[in-house]
Amino acid sequence: MKKNQNIDTPELSINGNIMTWQGSAIQLSNISSITAVELPLIPFPKWILLAFLPGAVLFKHVRIAALLCVAAAALYLLYWHHQNTVIKNAGKLLILMNAGATFSFYFRDNRFLNRVVSVLLAIIAEGIKEERNVKINMNHCTISGNAKVLNDIAV
Repeated sequence: MKKNQNIDTPELSINGNIMTWQGSAIQLSNISSITAVELPLIPFPKWILLAFLPGAVLFKHVRIAALLCVAAAALYLLYWHHQNTVIKNAGKLLILMNAGATFSFYFRDNRFLNRVVSVLLAIIAEGIKEERNVKINMNHCTISGNAKVLNDIAV
């Protein structure tokens, strides 16, 4: 697996000491660290100001071309704003293994990501004291299963 490859999976499953997703698995006892990180925002496209310039210059002479330049720039600004809104709400779960491999899971909801981190930390801290099955549904932002830790941290 490539380092820092983002994994966008619909579900994570934890059975005992093993976490699985889409045909892959890791042993929870081999995890060195777990971190939730924010995604970097797309910087403001300064070049877009240049698209407004022809619109302002052409407005006196060719209004249709001027309006098209301004409309194209405005639409791109709306797209940029929407993308940054999506990115602000998202996050990544970084799992660093003892052997040095890094797994990066993409989450669409940052609040849900923080809940998942709490559950994983509690499961790892608890160790293998019980047989547990936990399903983390990334699409619907739900955590279910029979692990005692789910009741302890009120998921």
